[in-house]
Amino acid sequence: MSTTLTINAVDRTSSVVSTSIRKKDNLNERVDSLSFEVTTHAAKTFVPTINQEVTLNEGGTKVFGGVIVAISQTTERKIVRYDITCKDFSQYLDRKMVTERYENQTVYEIIDDLITTYAAADSFTITNVGGATLNIVSIAFNRIPLSECLKKLSKLTNYSWYVDYNKDIHFFSKNTEPAPFSLTDTSKNYIYDSLTITEDLSQIRNSITVEGGTKIGDSRVIYANGDGVIDVFDTIVKFSSEPVVEVGGIAQTVGVDGLNDDADFDCMWSYAEKTIRFTAGNIPAAGTRNIEMTGTPLVPILVKVPSAVSISQYGLYEAIVKDKSIVSNEQAIERAKAELSAYAATINDGSFKTYTAGLRAGQVLNINSSARSKTLSVLIQSVSMQYRDHEGLKPEYTVNFASLRSLGIIDYLLGQLDSDDLRDGESETLLNYLQSAEAIGVTDSMDAPTTTSAPYLYDDEAESVVGAGVYNYSTYE
Repeated sequence: MSTTLTINAVDRTSSVVSTSIRKKDNLNERVDSLSFEVTTHAAKTFVPTINQEVTLNEGGTKVFGGVIVAISQTTERKIVRYDITCKDFSQYLDRKMVTERYENQTVYEIIDDLITTYAAADSFTITNVGGATLNIVSIAFNRIPLSECLKKLSKLTNYSWYVDYNKDIHFFSKNTEPAPFSLTDTSKNYIYDSLTITEDLSQIRNSITVEGGTKIGDSRVIYANGDGVIDVFDTIVKFSSEPVVEVGGIAQTVGVDGLNDDADFDCMWSYAEKTIRFTAGNIPAAGTRNIEMTGTPLVPILVKVPSAVSISQYGLYEAIVKDKSIVSNEQAIERAKAELSAYAATINDGSFKTYTAGLRAGQVLNINSSARSKTLSVLIQSVSMQYRDHEGLKPEYTVNFASLRSLGIIDYLLGQLDSDDLRDGESETLLNYLQSAEAIGVTDSMDAPTTTSAPYLYDDEAESVVGAGVYNYSTYE
């Protein structure tokens, strides 16, 4: 048999039903899985257990390594069947919670310390970790699994990561690994009739308007007329900070309404209400434009980015994206470009089957088919494997793929998730409470009383009184 399956380093291939073996290789940090069936009867007595390590080899090449996470048992007459589900070695990365903070360190240094501190006992290595030149100013991990730490770093740097079948961590730039072969009409490295490609126009968007949050605009002067009575004046715009206020050319002291004391300032500024309120005794006299309020206003971000090529080809398809977390025109443009990269053209996805090994999720695959009028570069999303023969000699692979451009918006949106967790200034103190199993033993003893006579004693010498009666510590005369 060209396939070998070991459990806890012991070859158990003879106990495995070869046609039951199913392996799925998912994209990057998504978990890879393996399932298979083990049978026991009078001649085969091996019984698998939870948490045993499993490896699958094809022709001497390891194609899976992981841990048994679930076992389902059924019986059929005298045969007992065990349906086994395995998860790759990322299972071990979720066993401990990480509470750490790193400042001014490279991605490589951070991952090195995380693995050394939290995963050394499981023999993980970092041979394929990149990011030696990617410096992180500040990042905190507050009680999250080690896998989530790696996920957080990948979002921050736009890298990808996964654990290989030898427990080595891979951390690398996205979409840089080419597939070992391409698909053409004559390449004969896939089942020709199995190739399906779906082209989707329903979600096309080629003119994106982004409504963001607010940004600090250019300095602006707001004028108002005093009348000697009115004490509250509308600033019209929402200033980003305390404005400079002058009345008749004389500077006024400005406090923050609701925060400072009226008695200490000439006027009070309200950010929420967009007003300047003059305090008692400081109401402006009558005059034309004698009140000047100068500051930098917060202005709404509104950006429109069209794709001329897409509009020319498909016609105009407009869309509006509202994202209040955007605080600059540059961010708004990047958000629109990410949307266009995903939806300005038709999206292609599909699948095919092959008997040729070597394809993995995350590889970039080129498809060039004249018969289908398709020339595409796609990203492999998953590779599933199963055996079609009882001898386990012919594994069949089902490959799912998607257009590279359809991932642009996904990457952008994922980058925005947990943005608060990436902010500088996170600081928490963790109290570790350890329970003790110590026991304390206490013994007590009392010497037996010594008596020289019975408990009741009548003695004519007690207390030197002739004829006195003694009972315990009392005497009777």
